[in-house]
Amino acid sequence: LSKIGLVEAKKEILDSKNYLEKLIGKPVTSFCYPGGDYVGIHRQIVRDAGFIFARTVERFSDGKNSDQFLFPTTIHTYRHWSDAIKILRIVGVSNFLNAYLNWDELAIILFDKTIENGGIFHLWGHSWEIEKNKDWKRLERVFKYISNKNGVDYITNSEII
Repeated sequence: LSKIGLVEAKKEILDSKNYLEKLIGKPVTSFCYPGGDYVGIHRQIVRDAGFIFARTVERFSDGKNSDQFLFPTTIHTYRHWSDAIKILRIVGVSNFLNAYLNWDELAIILFDKTIENGGIFHLWGHSWEIEKNKDWKRLERVFKYISNKNGVDYITNSEII
């Protein structure tokens, strides 16, 4: 969004919302900044378009005290080589290599930390990345691990607020 003008950005956001609502026959209330790319004014454009929630692609957050139109995430279903230092700080030396090389292992650690400390565990990913990396079993492992836990509310993006 930051690479196009504000008029075009507003049109893209509104047209996309309208297209999806027509396609699925239901209101679309949540937005994700494409590629995580936005500038401050886009937050207001998204809000004015009728969205009630928008998320970024920022990772390693528990969501506490987050802006509902700039909401961060916990983990992406993809290995980011650039995350080494962040992962080391989160999991420590003894768990680093396994968590760094296996996003599913990191997801489970982050889920447990969210349960322990409170907050929102927000997993996201793209099916094309999961397919390309043959990570469906990893995703299924995470879903199996995090499902049906006592005391956990399972909600959609728009239910976060």
